[in-house]
Amino acid sequence: MEQVKHWISAYDIDGLRLAYSEAVDIHFQKSLRYFSSQMKPEFFLLGEQFIGELARAINTETLQSLANQELYQDFVRPLMRRISMIWLRESEKTKSL
Repeated sequence: MEQVKHWISAYDIDGLRLAYSEAVDIHFQKSLRYFSSQMKPEFFLLGEQFIGELARAINTETLQSLANQELYQDFVRPLMRRISMIWLRESEKTKSL
């Protein structure tokens, strides 16, 4: 916690990203959330989670949000690729008119 206190005081950081957050002890997450919000109410905790219960990970006592790489890789990225292909195809049709 002392290092987080230093980073907030010295560098005015707005939050932290906890890589592989499902491996970070839930009690530590709660302590970190409480400690950081006391120092800076708008402080943001982002976790990166591949497995586990989302409700346990995101709540008013632990993390505020999650980056789920598996969801991104399996669903969001292919969806965005497909949307881009459709958009490009439609823009080419518009150019040829």
